[in-house]
Amino acid sequence: MSLAAASVVGEKQARTLEPLLATPITTFELLLGKILGAFLPALVLSLACFALYVGTAALFAQPGVARMLLTPRPLGVVFLMGPMASLTALTLAVCVSSRVNDARSAQQLSVLVVLPITGLLIAQIAVGFVVTVPVILLITGVMAAMNVALIRLGVSLFDRETILTRWK
Repeated sequence: MSLAAASVVGEKQARTLEPLLATPITTFELLLGKILGAFLPALVLSLACFALYVGTAALFAQPGVARMLLTPRPLGVVFLMGPMASLTALTLAVCVSSRVNDARSAQQLSVLVVLPITGLLIAQIAVGFVVTVPVILLITGVMAAMNVALIRLGVSLFDRETILTRWK
């Protein structure tokens, strides 16, 4: 999140964004590159940690525990819902980063994506709400739509001329 939040505003502060804006890439490509630059390493790390977790469970937990981690629900959370939530937060961070003058502001606003997921966790604990595969798919679909909307919003909010001429 810190990398995404500082991706645009950090370059503004370091005065390294101007040469980047002069390149022949589109705003969409620029924002996508900044989002993927933060997302892909985090995704690889998450998948490696999940593999380590499953391997550790296979070695040290009761028989069958590791096998239960490889059922559709945990896999849906790890491979669909988790990465999509991460992508949504990172996209929001990059969008906000292009409009603010402080990376912490972008990071704090982007953390709001976590609130609904926290509410889902509390619902599971407090009222016994069960996250089923259809719920995982629904949440993933909603976040995918949010990502499309956020990237479109980011492209429309990102004003190259203002950044080049008036940003201080």
